[in-house]
Amino acid sequence: MEKNDNPASRLLKIMYRANELGKGLPNAPIQMVWGKIFGIGPKDTLRIYYHLFQLNTLIVEIRSKIEKIVDIDSELYLKHLGHIERMLLSPNLSARWAEMYSRIPGEAFYSLEVCSNTLSKFYKEKEIDEKELKGLRDDVDKLNEKVLSSDSLNEELKILILDQLELIRRAISEYSIRGTAGLKESLTRSIGEIVINNSLFDQNAKESEEGKGFLKVLGSLNRLIDKSYEKAIDMGADKFLGLLQGAMPS
Repeated sequence: MEKNDNPASRLLKIMYRANELGKGLPNAPIQMVWGKIFGIGPKDTLRIYYHLFQLNTLIVEIRSKIEKIVDIDSELYLKHLGHIERMLLSPNLSARWAEMYSRIPGEAFYSLEVCSNTLSKFYKEKEIDEKELKGLRDDVDKLNEKVLSSDSLNEELKILILDQLELIRRAISEYSIRGTAGLKESLTRSIGEIVINNSLFDQNAKESEEGKGFLKVLGSLNRLIDKSYEKAIDMGADKFLGLLQGAMPS
């Protein structure tokens, strides 16, 4: 069964997919192939570059985690990853796919496979079910519409909630690249915004349908993050919300 439980396995999965897709489009420009991989229009070069940057952060994370494991030769494990890194850092998006991809030797893929197997033993996280991610995405989209049309929230609070919903939506869409780390970051930032803007939230949102919906989304997000770690305790959305509200200054 294909692993997808660590940064190396996620990068390997994407690179294999790119390899398979590129075989049928050897003369296509690089931006077309990556656009198909990321679900982005080929002319949206800024977003393509952004996603390539996110892929490169996986290599940074792989290096960091492998170097922390004792009793292994980390230099040997990481020796060939530079080939992939250079491709991701300096792509000529108008070049032919076959021209760029042919520069990556098989050893680079082997290094990724070895790193993936090793990290799966030391830094394994459970993959979140696609249906659960879609369910959360649907909840975010529905709440986004409610907040936009709300008459009970002031404009400042609307912007605050909409910004955090966008962060969560982006983390969900980037899950195949960033994994649980992106979800955790969006949750942490959202909680921080609530605590920092507690008076605004307390006066305008706590008892509103949209405010309760936002807290419910955060609780659901926390539940998914907990489930991705084997030893985590799933406290449930209700308990999480109780802890969050209890931590807010009165």
